[in-house]
Amino acid sequence: MFAQSRYLEDGISGPGFSFNVGIKNFKLTTIGMAAGYSIGGIMDFGVQMDSEQGTLHNTKSTNTDFDFMYNLIVVKQTEHIPFTIQLEGTYGYTNVSSDYLDSSKYRREGYGFSLGTSIYNELALFLHYSVLLGVKATYRNYIFTQTDITPSVPVMNSIERSEEIKVGVLAAFSIKLDNWSIISLGMDLLYSIMEPGVSVEPALSFTIPSR
Repeated sequence: MFAQSRYLEDGISGPGFSFNVGIKNFKLTTIGMAAGYSIGGIMDFGVQMDSEQGTLHNTKSTNTDFDFMYNLIVVKQTEHIPFTIQLEGTYGYTNVSSDYLDSSKYRREGYGFSLGTSIYNELALFLHYSVLLGVKATYRNYIFTQTDITPSVPVMNSIERSEEIKVGVLAAFSIKLDNWSIISLGMDLLYSIMEPGVSVEPALSFTIPSR
């Protein structure tokens, strides 16, 4: 999840943008983007959209997610505190498309939330370069409904809960440009507990401090 406050100093606000992909079992499965605004370098609000490839009843499917996101830094690294603790959350909507749903005249969609936390340390390298290393955990809970749209009045025929827990590590390399904009290349390496598997989630982000 994108969080530009991790790259900003206390008291500095500003917008940020991010582009990300997800790779699972050596296959590109997710493409997404996010935009947000940091307040005081400790709180982020924003939106994000992802498109994730998968399978449904042995046919290819696409999950398109639209989420509102919120991040809060409860402890921020200083010269006396060697780490940052960040809380994060989203609430959103998912639309599922597949050949199976089209041929069966079904509509499948979901609503839900995710919660997460991360702990990390940012190490200044030289000049305007720094590297960030840490650990993170996320929990995702969605309710999916499947509706038969054949009748003149659509009929819901199933309700299903989907839960996912991921734990892993994160890393990011950042450059602060002369105009104070910040470019960051990050990567999350996460293990899914509910559906065992490892995913790699690289992201390129741009943060523009307001001064």
